[in-house]
Amino acid sequence: MIVDRASSTIASLDQSSHQIRQVVTLIRQVTAQSRLLALDGTIEAARAGEAGRQRRRS
Repeated sequence: MIVDRASSTIASLDQSSHQIRQVVTLIRQVTAQSRLLALDGTIEAARAGEAGRQRRRS
């Protein structure tokens, strides 16, 4: 019947949208971690640069 097929299609779409939400959540988490790592790298590079400048002055 058409109603059964429609119900099955809706259930399938619901499952797919749940999986998509999980993937999007994972992507957001990875993005946040990447930004933190990039920020940490920037801070460390700045510290290394400052330490190098101080050594040259001594």
